[in-house]
Amino acid sequence: MIKRNLQIGSYAYGGIPLDSQVQMAVDAEKEGWDFFCYWDQANGWTPRAIYTPDITPLASVVPDLDVFYDAPVAIAQAATKAEKITFMNAVIDVVRRPPYVQALTMLTLDHATKGRNITIYASGEIKQMRAYGFSRIGSADKLWDTMHIVRKFCEANSEPITFEGRQYKVDRALLALQPYGKKPPPMWVAGASEECYYLGGAIGDGWTTYGPPGVHDNVEMFKEQVAKVHEHARKAGRNPDDVAICFQAMIMVHDDPKELDKLRDHPHVRWMSQMVLPSSNLYKEWGLGPHPMGDDWFYGAKMDRHYAMTKEAVLDICNRTPREAADHVFYTGSPAEVAEKLRPFLEAGVTHLLLMNVAPLAGHPDLRPQVMEAIRAFPTN
Repeated sequence: MIKRNLQIGSYAYGGIPLDSQVQMAVDAEKEGWDFFCYWDQANGWTPRAIYTPDITPLASVVPDLDVFYDAPVAIAQAATKAEKITFMNAVIDVVRRPPYVQALTMLTLDHATKGRNITIYASGEIKQMRAYGFSRIGSADKLWDTMHIVRKFCEANSEPITFEGRQYKVDRALLALQPYGKKPPPMWVAGASEECYYLGGAIGDGWTTYGPPGVHDNVEMFKEQVAKVHEHARKAGRNPDDVAICFQAMIMVHDDPKELDKLRDHPHVRWMSQMVLPSSNLYKEWGLGPHPMGDDWFYGAKMDRHYAMTKEAVLDICNRTPREAADHVFYTGSPAEVAEKLRPFLEAGVTHLLLMNVAPLAGHPDLRPQVMEAIRAFPTN
């Protein structure tokens, strides 16, 4: 059975005005979502060359998917209008902002939301680093340092802290701002390394991954990852039940099987089906043949300035992406079918579920609320 207090979340679209993004959080609260996520992005995932009205009607409504606001500012504004929903500032890379800035932002949001904000850190994506003058080298070490330093700031009781890190060093550094409530705001980590399992269970307050590709479309792998996070929590003297497990589920949902079949051929779906992988080698594991980008390709470390690619180059990649990949990269089907595909992962200990739907990119209605309703109907423990 799934957890009785399972939290299900929605997210802000890129490319829409700030007032509309704020209103989305208000609407999400009314619709019954438990949390609302604002992305930390410098640019989006969709190449501009194929974001045109002849490919998707969405382009006529939302002119530019690469428009993102600074998430903390959007959250602070939304928190004045949505008074119950929890906010998520995620996923934040630790390269573009040093630990003190991360801690200051997290604690400020804790006050702005009156204790209703979750922050997720990760080593980050090259697409919002190299072009902006940042190096991704050492990002895993910076993640390690950031989690430790932010934790120390949150528990310092207005006293200076010192930490000799792998990349960052603080020497009697003072951050007098303290948490809004009795406990520091939740700080989670995203990633599938042994260090991330440790950081999520022993240092932070939770861990997150994404599926299907992030867990190789394999629930047993996910169970092993959750077990590692919980074991690190136990070794640190913490109750594993107090550690959040967030599953970010990529879905492609539609009531009509014929429309779903058409979606498998849509350029935006094809692009996403080859892009968001922890390794392009998964194509061989899934029996899909060679990946368009070759072996050992990972979008987080390799996808750079895709927004500047030509239409011919993008469509060539899409055409070399097998349509069957969509059913490995997304949970596909009707709302009820998608909910059933998610059930084994939810039963593996998920506390928070964030639903990400690719169908609206192709101009289809967003049926995530129906998926949420189907999941709410599952038995709980």
